[in-house]
Amino acid sequence: MPTSGKPKTLADHIARCRRIVIKLGTNVIMRDDGRVALGRFYGIAESIAKLRHDGREVLLVSSGAIGLGMERLGLKKRPTELAALQACAAIGQSRLMSIYDDAFEKLGCRIAQVLLTEDDFRDPARFANLRGTLASLIDMGVIPIVNENDTVSTVELDRPSDSPNRKRVFGDNDKLSGLVMTHVA
Repeated sequence: MPTSGKPKTLADHIARCRRIVIKLGTNVIMRDDGRVALGRFYGIAESIAKLRHDGREVLLVSSGAIGLGMERLGLKKRPTELAALQACAAIGQSRLMSIYDDAFEKLGCRIAQVLLTEDDFRDPARFANLRGTLASLIDMGVIPIVNENDTVSTVELDRPSDSPNRKRVFGDNDKLSGLVMTHVA
């Protein structure tokens, strides 16, 4: 493939990308039985580490904190009360980062946790700080692992997406990954 001109296929286009945003959902991180899918998790970490070692800049948007918190607590059913969901997120977020840290450390990659709320995109000063922090992490060769901060931001957990009271910036990590890609990356 020539080094200039338009890529011919999607694969060619992806091969030329310098910066990549990857989104992992809870259904990727957790098995159907509610336990963490370690084999899948480590396989994905290995693929991401290869991208990083090949010189790509990678930002990872990861769900899974509530699911891991539920696993840690032995819960079979997702809680319905907001405070219980927030507690599961708080318990699971540290577990999520521990698993990422273990996997990427073994693969020679450094990671950083970046927990966000809608206000990080709404407030110009916070947004500038977010962009600067992510740029610094990437310049240092670190893989930022981004997640919504469910312990303080309850938009996804307790407000319906059609709530007329407030214009939502994001409410789940699918939308968050899109925002990271278009506004930060």
